[in-house]
This record gives sequence, structure tokens and C-alpha cells, in this order.
Amino acid sequence: MLILGTLNSIGFLALGLPYAVLLGFIMALLNIIPYVGALVGSLIPVLVAFITKDSFGYVLATMGVCLLSQFLDNNFITPKVVGSSVSINPLASIVALIAAGLLWGVVGMVVAIPMTGMLKLVCEAVPRLRVWGYLLGEEKEFAPSNGKGG
Repeated sequence: MLILGTLNSIGFLALGLPYAVLLGFIMALLNIIPYVGALVGSLIPVLVAFITKDSFGYVLATMGVCLLSQFLDNNFITPKVVGSSVSINPLASIVALIAAGLLWGVVGMVVAIPMTGMLKLVCEAVPRLRVWGYLLGEEKEFAPSNGKGG
């Protein structure tokens, strides 16, 4: 949320939007709400730009800042931050989020990362599954099993 709020605030400050920092962090706070949070959070700065600026270009630029910050957050920042907190690589966390979201919807997306983290721990503990634990985890030294239980 802090990274997204900072990104939003920088973009809004560059556009000269009034209350740029406040709007940036409100948008980041509302981003917690699945699906509608990003939309509602983006509408507020767009409405402020529509009311306070005299050109429609500012409204489009504000929409662009909202879209760009959401794109960066959803595709790069969140998978990296969440994945690194449970030592899952970003690609595995994105795949887990998409698969769980398709299977179980919003609830699946909430439990996807913890379930993937538990799966990674199980794979690392079972000698024959260590390769899968390595693939799920972040880059580190790989110690393959010698087939003798260790």
C-alpha cells in the first residue's frame, strides 16, 4: 500500500492535481477491496481532475496515472513483495493467484499465497519433491537428493 500510494502521489503531483498525496494514498487504501476498490479509488482523483482542471487532457492523464500505477502494482510490486515474504518466486505467486482465482474466486486469491507457501515447505521437506520446492522458491543453492533419504 505504501509503494502504491507513493506511485500515485508522484504521478498526481507531476500533473499538478490538488491534494495529490491525499488522493494517492486514498486510492492505495481503497485498493485493498477486491475488484471494486481499484475502480472506486481511481474515480476519486479522476473526478477531482475533472472538477479542478480546465482541460480534458488532465482527466485523461489522471486516468493514465491510475492505470499505470495499478498495472505496476498488480503485475510487479505485489507479486514481488508478497512472494518474497513467504520466499516464493514472483512467477509462482502470479500463477498461484490466477489459478486459485479461477477455481475459487476472491477467497481463492486470498488463500493462494499461504497455500503455495505451505506446498513449497512440504516439497522442500520431502526428498523426492525438492525439485518442485526449488522451482516454487526464490533463487538459492539447490541440493538435490541422492536417493538415500537425505
